[in-house]
This record gives sequence, C-alpha cells and structure tokens, in this order.
Amino acid sequence: MKDIMRHFFIDKSELANPSPIITGSDAKHIKNVLRLKPGNEILLFDGEGGSMKLK
Repeated sequence: MKDIMRHFFIDKSELANPSPIITGSDAKHIKNVLRLKPGNEILLFDGEGGSMKLK
C-alpha cells in the first residue's frame, strides 16, 4: 500500500523556521488519530504558496 502525504496548514512565520513546531489540534491529530511516527513525511503549507516537506 502506498503511503499518503499528509498536508497541514501552518502560520507563515512558523514556516520560515527550519524546524517548525506543530501544536494544538494538529499535533493531537498527527499523534492520536493518524498515529504518524518519526520518519513519516508530512507537508506543511501556509496558504500563500509556501510549503515545506518534513520527516
């Protein structure tokens, strides 16, 4: 089965950080619902064309 790249909205100022921090409901969703583990990839986007792929 192919892995699905998960997308999450993040504030533009946080996207500028080389190690952005995901908090609140998105962090809970990643951990408790999606059960993503270290090494899984996600895509962060700011809604203005900026994005960052993270592991």
